Parts: sequence; structure tokens; C-alpha cells
Amino acid sequence: MVKINLALPIDSTFLSEVMYEGILYLISKYGVSFNSKESVVEDSFLKDCFKNLSPDVYENIKVVLTGNDDINTKIFEKFGLSSVTSKKVLYDLYRKLQENSTYFNSKNEINLKQELKGSSILFDVDDKKDGLSLQLLKLDRYTGLTTTDLHYSSKKLTSYFSKELILISLIGIYSSYITSIITMTSKGRMSTHYFLFFAPDEILSLLSRKERAFISKVIKVKDEIKSLVKDVISFSQFNEILLLELTLNTKIHESLENENLDKISTLMFKICPEGQTYKIYEVVPITLFKDALFNYKVKEYFKGRHEIFLEAVQNFLHNENVRRALSSLNSRKKMDEADNILSAIQNLYKFITFGDIQGYLTFTRNIFVAHDKTKNEQGSSPYLPLLVRFPY
Repeated sequence: MVKINLALPIDSTFLSEVMYEGILYLISKYGVSFNSKESVVEDSFLKDCFKNLSPDVYENIKVVLTGNDDINTKIFEKFGLSSVTSKKVLYDLYRKLQENSTYFNSKNEINLKQELKGSSILFDVDDKKDGLSLQLLKLDRYTGLTTTDLHYSSKKLTSYFSKELILISLIGIYSSYITSIITMTSKGRMSTHYFLFFAPDEILSLLSRKERAFISKVIKVKDEIKSLVKDVISFSQFNEILLLELTLNTKIHESLENENLDKISTLMFKICPEGQTYKIYEVVPITLFKDALFNYKVKEYFKGRHEIFLEAVQNFLHNENVRRALSSLNSRKKMDEADNILSAIQNLYKFITFGDIQGYLTFTRNIFVAHDKTKNEQGSSPYLPLLVRFPY
């Protein structure tokens, strides 16, 4: 058996999130025993895990290794496979790792902890020459990792990891990756990569509960959330739209009910490349409850017509004309009504989340404006039929 000592703080840094995401995934598949301090997994956990990765999942991970990353060659050298290399993009790295997974033996004890040595942060290695480096695991140095108390705020610290921890981090990336979106900015085309992790409190709760089957259930629900997030991001990157869709999605709430989960807490990371590295652009907390507060607010306001309201919202959010208008906000040919559709949804979000009646009135007013902008000679538009489905 292989023991993994869990001495890295469980927090909202990308490094902690990706490592514990990998640990939880491994526990769900190959765990023997675990708690918040350590995890014991099967001896063959690395070779079995990479052997069983789904190409349908990793072929979509289009995250490019930066110019300084060389794990596409170095990781294989650590296992005596000096002739094996991959392209500098993660999906090809996963492909080559799967092809050579039979060589992935692990030492008996892995220490997930950090030690400072000179200008290096060492993870499970005694010297930087024994470790591997990956830019994705260094994102937190741009978000306040160092402190003035330790006199490191003006120094450049580089992290080095054992081959086992690098593979665990890649499993965490595999398990958390949602999608990548290309958007046009003033600097040209830019990629944004989205990841969904369990929130720190959720991670600690899962480890402390010591139930492997329960972790598998919660991962299953998180995967459903990832799927829904991917669908929403495909036509809009506005958080209000995403959170509104997640809050009202009946499938997610049915899954929480079926799995007997009161809630699930996650963090969505938006990461973009900058030069020879990556930076965290935004972290969005997403917590979904089995007994959603909006149900009580909507029931109180509509008094017996709340189901009609919820159906109207779902119909509106899934309408192809609404999604087309929202998609045009990121294009050079923005549709005339796009700003009104966005404002309408943002105000609908205020109503559902905070019970703001003015938000609901502003929602309807924006849809009327969108109707006026798009109506034909006969006075019809795609938006008026959507609006009349809402109860008053």
C-alpha cells in the first residue's frame, strides 16, 4: 500500500485545490483508508489510474504548456523512459502517459507538504534537482503566497515536486477541467481555461467522513455541475447567467435529493495565459443547496403560480434566440438587443437571489425593449412569446 501524508493546508489556492482534487479522485477509485491527515491507496494506483483515464475527457484538455515547462519529457525520464516525449499540450501529455502507464510505480510514502530551501519550495523531494516543475502549480505566487513576515515578498521562489505529486496534480486537473474558451480582447485572441474544484470546507468534510462510496457520490454530482457549466459557458461567460442556471436547474437538485446531499460547495477557477506563465483571473464560489432559498421567495411572491414561473425561466434561458444574443456579446457583430437580454438576466438573478421586486420589473422592461428592437412589420418578435409565459 502507498501512504500519502496530507500536510498541505486545505485552502482556496489553486495548488491546494488541484492536489486535493487528485487525492479525492484517487480515493474514490483506489482508496483503502483515509482521513484528513493521510490517505492509503493501492500500490498500483498510478498505473491503474492513468490506464483507465477516458480519452473522451482528456482529449478536450487544450491547456498548452508554457515555454518553461518541460514535464512533457522530464516526467518520462523519471520513470526511465528517456525516449518518450509528448507535445507541449496537456491532452497529448495524457495520451502518452496512458500509453506508458505500466511503468508508473510509486514509492511507499508520499508527503504532500512544502518545505522552504533557499529560493526553492520543495514538495516530496530533498533537492530541486530531484524535482519537477509545472507553471500551472505556480499560479498562487501571483495572488499573495509570500508574506513580509517571512521576507520572501521580494524573492522569486520556484516550486519543485516529486514525480508522484506531479502525476497526482495531473489527475486533479483531469478531474476538475471544464472547458476552454477563445475570446477576442484588445490584445487579440485569448484562451480562458475553466476548472471546478470542491471548496475547502467540502474537501475537509469529505476526508473527515472516511466513506469512499460517499466521495464517489459527491464527485458524480460535481461532474453534473461541470457539464452544466460547460453548456452555459459555450454561449455566455457572465457569472449571473451561470449562477442563475445552476440555481434553477432541476436535474442538479434532483441529484442532490437522490444522493441525500444537503448541499455541495465548489470553486470555479478562470485561468488565462500571460507570457510564459498562467494567471488566475477569477475564482467563483458556487454552492448549491437541496432546499434552495429561491423556492420560498418565488412561492411567496407568486402564491400558487411559482411552478409556472420556474418553467418560464427555464424556457427563457434555454431559448436559442436568447443564447444567440448573449453569444454575440463576445463577437464583432453584437446583436441590437444583446445588452437588453444581458441586463434582463442580471436583474432576474437579483430577483431570484435577493427577492428584489425591482429586479423582476427591470427584467420585463428589458425584454419589452428587446422586442421593440427586433419586431417585424407585423409587430412580432422572438421575445414577446417568451415574456407572456411569465405570471403576473
